[in-house]
Amino acid sequence: MRAALASPPGVVPGLTRLWVRLYCMGMSEQARVVRLLEIESDLWEHFADRSMERISPAAINVEALGRMLRGVPSDIAWRIQAEGFHVNIQFPVERLAGLLLLFLIVPFIAGTAISGYDTGRTEWPGEFLRFSEMSSRSREGTALLHGAIGWLTIAGVAWLYATMHERSPRLIAVACALLAAAGTIMLVNAALYRAMSGLADGFTAGSDASLVTTARGFALSVEALSMANASATTSGLFCLGTALIRLGMVPRWTLVLPAAGFVGTILWTVLGPVFGDAAWLAITFGFIAVALWLLICGIWLLFGGSKLQSMKGLPAHT
Repeated sequence: MRAALASPPGVVPGLTRLWVRLYCMGMSEQARVVRLLEIESDLWEHFADRSMERISPAAINVEALGRMLRGVPSDIAWRIQAEGFHVNIQFPVERLAGLLLLFLIVPFIAGTAISGYDTGRTEWPGEFLRFSEMSSRSREGTALLHGAIGWLTIAGVAWLYATMHERSPRLIAVACALLAAAGTIMLVNAALYRAMSGLADGFTAGSDASLVTTARGFALSVEALSMANASATTSGLFCLGTALIRLGMVPRWTLVLPAAGFVGTILWTVLGPVFGDAAWLAITFGFIAVALWLLICGIWLLFGGSKLQSMKGLPAHT
């Protein structure tokens, strides 16, 4: 016999409902309600079935969170096929674009701050030992957080492309491809970091010296991919900034900031092998410039700076 039908309480079911309301925004009332009821039924079945199997509530919530994150691309595809991204006139697309830019500050910063170790230290075994002494829960939480941010980045980029690609097809396509690549890199890094965390647990349990060398390979991969993430994000935001200026959504002077970030990335790539640590000044300057651009333009769009033009009726740009 199944448990009586009741909405599962808790943080994860609440996040799932919030995500459904977000990607159903702008749909007809009937379609939105039907989708919410479908997801509510799915949540109930999952929690009821797993509870009957005597699975702990914490484990059930972790499973539900994993299902929600894995289902993000499918939800986005379903939304596009259903009606497309129609935005209510009381909440124009510029405001949503502003929210997206402010959100992108999170993956931009997090994408270069996953490690928790320093591969540049000469005594790597000691550094790996320090990493191993971090709590397993802390390392797993870091991997989960970066995985979630990666999925959310991809979802936001999908919305951006579906909403704006007709107005600036080439620039938006390139920007979205680069930003989606950055989100994908975050997912790969989260998986590598989790694998390295497993090696750390094995090293702590058995002190197998071979795990140290393997872990260093993972660590160097994570570090390289983190910089690739920064490069893809910076380049994508430069293209996006150019598109937003052509569409009249943000002031022209703001392009200086993502341009500085783009140049900083190039200088770091070119000068890094020659000047070493000194080249970090270039990437640091570019990093700060891009973060400022996301903050300034995100707030500008969110609060309708300079009486933003409506996207409807604007000519398309390449």
